Amino acid sequence: MAKNWFHHSERGYREVMRDYHTRQECLGVAQHLAIGAEARGGGPYVCDVIPGLNRAHARVTTERYWKAFKAEQKTKALSRSIPSQRRKRG
Repeated sequence: MAKNWFHHSERGYREVMRDYHTRQECLGVAQHLAIGAEARGGGPYVCDVIPGLNRAHARVTTERYWKAFKAEQKTKALSRSIPSQRRKRG
């Protein structure tokens, strides 16, 4: 049986993290957060993904008009739609 070796490559890792499919996955998560925030009374929101130097970055922001900004300030719907990362003790 032949031996297989895996060599970690920073360049390959960056390519995967900036790949089209990775960006689409990040966009899907951002859209899911935006839908949850709109259901809580905020919005409307705009989602986008940009490839950074090392990885893709997804953003959810309010649309560029005063009413959406004030609604987000009042309800904090976007902040509340982010799932908690707390661990359950047990």
